[in-house]
Amino acid sequence: MNYEQGKLVLITGATGHVGHAVLLRALSAGYQVRITLREPSKAALIRDSLPGRDHLHRLSFVTVCDFTQRGAFDEALQGVSYIIHIASPLQRPAYTDYNRDIIAPTVQGTSNLLHSALNHPTVQRIVITSSTSAILDINPTNNLPLTPSDHPISPTHRHPNYGPDFITTSEHAYIAAKTAALNLASAFRAQNSPHFDIIHLLPGYVFGPKGLATTPREAISGSNVFGIGLVMRKGSWRDWVVEAMSCHVDDIAEAHVNALDPRVAGNQDFILSVPFRPEEVKSIIRKRFPEEGDMVKEGIFAGGNEYYRWFHVSYDVSSSEEMLLGRKLRGIEEQIVDSAKQVLALVKN
Repeated sequence: MNYEQGKLVLITGATGHVGHAVLLRALSAGYQVRITLREPSKAALIRDSLPGRDHLHRLSFVTVCDFTQRGAFDEALQGVSYIIHIASPLQRPAYTDYNRDIIAPTVQGTSNLLHSALNHPTVQRIVITSSTSAILDINPTNNLPLTPSDHPISPTHRHPNYGPDFITTSEHAYIAAKTAALNLASAFRAQNSPHFDIIHLLPGYVFGPKGLATTPREAISGSNVFGIGLVMRKGSWRDWVVEAMSCHVDDIAEAHVNALDPRVAGNQDFILSVPFRPEEVKSIIRKRFPEEGDMVKEGIFAGGNEYYRWFHVSYDVSSSEEMLLGRKLRGIEEQIVDSAKQVLALVKN
């Protein structure tokens, strides 16, 4: 891809699984990168995570304490050419106020960012991390999709915003928030005809190494729990119903940065998601790590005797593979192998 080296990119969510991978790729591509942080103290964590010190002179930080405050991004967008907006609360059982903890930061944060960008003529493109959850029609009684699966769902598909009756769990709040944020950005583009274009990336569950993880437990926090976590958890999945569609963290990171290339037409969206079966995970570990037999029998990978309920959805990923990656998306085997390598390294170190 043809990168406009030296241009300034603002990245939100760089301390997260996807965000950190995007940060590393953006720096490697030659961009100047400015990171938003809610807590300035995390700047040292980011700096120390970089491989070597070659990129430090192109990395800067800006504090944005509350995305829901009007004008929150005004200072952060000074001189910025591109924005990669990844930050968004994940579903967590500990959340009790779903609007405060999940919906408002996701939806109002997106709105504030877009409206601030209107006042900064240097901004050329905004890439927003959405989710396949934003375009599915989910039955709240059993968490299965109501969306017909006889034809692949395209990136242009939209689902109406969910009402308050749907939002009874943190999982449903996450789905509702992602749906509303995607619809808001689409409406914003239609109503304001901004000087910048907007691209959405819609991944399934993101599996793969977590750049800031220091323990196996940290490595499977977030979406990895549904991947490599299948052979690490020993508890019951109870009523979990999971869309068994995933994306390698390196694929989604590469797609974010490649989406900045001006040769990629703006104002379009891309799905990155491939199907997997939960029972594949333990088979992959046994096949690819035969020397780690003890780990599978009684060690870190001794779980995986129970699986969550799951379903597949047919998505059209052709534009992602053709326009953003130039190849097929990595499958579940690469996703799990790379996750396992990190876990083993953390255990042995």
